[in-house]
Amino acid sequence: MVVDAHLHLNYRGLTPERLVAYLDREGIEQGWTLTWEELQPSRNEVLALPVEEVLAAHARYPTRIIPFYAPDPRRPDAAARLTELHEKGIRGCGELKVTLRWDEAPVGELLRAAESLNMPVVFHMEEARSAYAPISDSRVERWIAKALNSDRFLGLPRRGVTTLQFIHPGWRRRIAEMQYRFPGYLLDFAALEERLREFPRLRFVGHGPGFWKGISGRAANERGTHPRTRVAPGGIVDRLLSEYDNLFADLSGRSGYNALARDLRHARQFLERHDRKLLFGTDNFALGLRRLIGTVELPADRLTRIMGTNAHEVLTGVRRD
Repeated sequence: MVVDAHLHLNYRGLTPERLVAYLDREGIEQGWTLTWEELQPSRNEVLALPVEEVLAAHARYPTRIIPFYAPDPRRPDAAARLTELHEKGIRGCGELKVTLRWDEAPVGELLRAAESLNMPVVFHMEEARSAYAPISDSRVERWIAKALNSDRFLGLPRRGVTTLQFIHPGWRRRIAEMQYRFPGYLLDFAALEERLREFPRLRFVGHGPGFWKGISGRAANERGTHPRTRVAPGGIVDRLLSEYDNLFADLSGRSGYNALARDLRHARQFLERHDRKLLFGTDNFALGLRRLIGTVELPADRLTRIMGTNAHEVLTGVRRD
């Protein structure tokens, strides 16, 4: 059994038909299909991924598409909405990706609702930082914003793009106007740990650059959202996965891929150590994660767990021994 535990409809061109075609082509039995709902984004770059599209796709492909939904916890009816849609077929709460902190009351209320419904929660962590957003419909502005928000873009380091303001002085003021302070998603690890203690029966699934940067013990001193340096021992993610039975993690997106690819020697040890806690997933990024995991040459039983069994157990709450 192979499960892709992190997918989105209508993101990076993935229609329901293309999603199922991808599952068929790769020999994947099911795909967790997640939403993104944020009512008060820090800027207008939030991509709406509504639950209605997920439910419609699930109705067409009920055995292949596993529907998830995470309401913005700031909705007055967030818990009631999650309960209502659970009755309509939603199997998990995700992707929880909002500019709130773990210790804020609305987050706790949503976690309590998910726990009562026996739903896993897939969450996205991302550090606060200076970020850039286009202030017009200019294609050039969109290109520059994307480049400045990335560690690398089109093979160039970010600092190479910043020289634009010196090569073309007219862009200096425009880039300054595009800059804003991104407050981060679901900070911080200390508050996450408190939630893990508070909800021991709730299955948490970590994801995102802020989460996976914590694989290294030097995370606080590493620059960029996807560090390329070797992984230092003592990472907070390693400790939390070891100490809390209710914390899992998906390897999706650039962040999950990079957490392994940046240090293959550490990757093998990490995958072996947490083979009952890690879930294969792509987040619609065709980076070759499955091939990368294959190069580590895990024993077959460990590989089977990461590629699908763990996802089944997290979804159902029933462990296969």
